[in-house]
Amino acid sequence: MYLQIADRLVPREAFLTRPMLRHPDLNPNNIFISDEADIVGLIDWQHSKIPPLFLQAGVPAHLQYYGDPVSEDLAQPQLPQDIDDSEAEDREKEFELYRRRHVHFYYVGATAKHNDRHFKALMHPARLFRRNVYQHAGEPWEGNSIPLKADLMRAVQQWDGFDLATESGEEKTYAQCPIATDGSEADAVLEAAVKQEEADRQMDILRNVIGIAPDG
Repeated sequence: MYLQIADRLVPREAFLTRPMLRHPDLNPNNIFISDEADIVGLIDWQHSKIPPLFLQAGVPAHLQYYGDPVSEDLAQPQLPQDIDDSEAEDREKEFELYRRRHVHFYYVGATAKHNDRHFKALMHPARLFRRNVYQHAGEPWEGNSIPLKADLMRAVQQWDGFDLATESGEEKTYAQCPIATDGSEADAVLEAAVKQEEADRQMDILRNVIGIAPDG
């Protein structure tokens, strides 16, 4: 099913298919700065790739807060007005939420100001969907196909909304989605995906309590 739609996931805009060098692990441990806080070097390039821009445009993992509606809407973060009246534990949670939203918001803002092409790629329709489906299709096999199946079912349900269009003269025409499935199959796959996401969330909580990384 993936191969039936793979070529349709490539955007039509030429700038989105331009190959771009991507650092594989852009986190603070790999960034050298001067005493004046200027970036002077990046290390740890051994797994770097040169994918097209539409596959690599995004907020680095250590800075992004996808899944949060405020961050995804690019709304400026605000602390609750009554935060000073909250319990210490609640204040700590609110400040951490604010910090994560703040970093995401200003990374995107700095991108808009200093890297117009990357910002346009960030704002492109269905960008996250395209990245997710390519990522899930290319991951090493570990016995779990639910994420990829869920992507494919979303493609079926939102074919027009994801802007997977062909060009016909000066007008867009939307070909019918080549994946054949019925509503009950799609509902079952998406329900399984929700259950797995919840199981993964619970596993992350346990890992944090025990103090171990995903690789053990």
